[in-house]
Amino acid sequence: MLPKLNVPTFELNLISDDKKINFRPFLVKEEKILLMALESGQEKDILNAMKQILSNCILTEIDIDSLPLFDLQYIFLQLRARSVGEIIEINLKHRDGVNKKGDPCTGTQKIKLNIDEIKPTKNKNFNPKIKLTDDMGIMMKYPTVELLGKIESSKNMSDMFGSMFDIIIGSINYIYHNDDIFYKNDYKKEEISEFLSNLNTDQFEKIKDFFSNMPTISVKKQYVCKKCGVEEELELSSLEDFFS
Repeated sequence: MLPKLNVPTFELNLISDDKKINFRPFLVKEEKILLMALESGQEKDILNAMKQILSNCILTEIDIDSLPLFDLQYIFLQLRARSVGEIIEINLKHRDGVNKKGDPCTGTQKIKLNIDEIKPTKNKNFNPKIKLTDDMGIMMKYPTVELLGKIESSKNMSDMFGSMFDIIIGSINYIYHNDDIFYKNDYKKEEISEFLSNLNTDQFEKIKDFFSNMPTISVKKQYVCKKCGVEEELELSSLEDFFS
């Protein structure tokens, strides 16, 4: 029988609840999974690859699908840093092929980025308890990876609104009215949807603010485009950004 190599282990705290987890670096078999997903360029393939790799590498018992996306991203980046190294090379380009002066430019520029620069950010005003009236409100919870994975990509305004409703409904823990608690899971989706449909614009905006103010994984990078000479500042916040 061939000998087995010793693999180091590391630990980190989740952003969502500060829970400590242990993990090992990914191996050649996990790197192959990632490379195949990146080659496809499909967001769904990348998400599934992340979940598979984390399932293989996290040593603490945890439900990957129940994690918020920002936890998933943070763990994966730390896993990448401990597996291959903190420095990654990424290609920066103008958003939508237009520089900040409004001129079209397809220039790209490769830079080195230290993964340890990518810090989770928390909004001090973030509050999962949303007060709709003096005596009524909603207690929210972070949307999970499983929930986001079920939402189809939106192709028109109707699809976008429907997807937004699905995410909001899936992220409700309970609705309260004075001392009465109405747990989302005790009611049909249609009943929750009707409740949301009867909110006024200001009340609905408060719910949207919950998602806008959630923790994020991001870093801002400045560069001067070699093709058009315009200086840009880009905020990188998705794994596609970090592995482009």
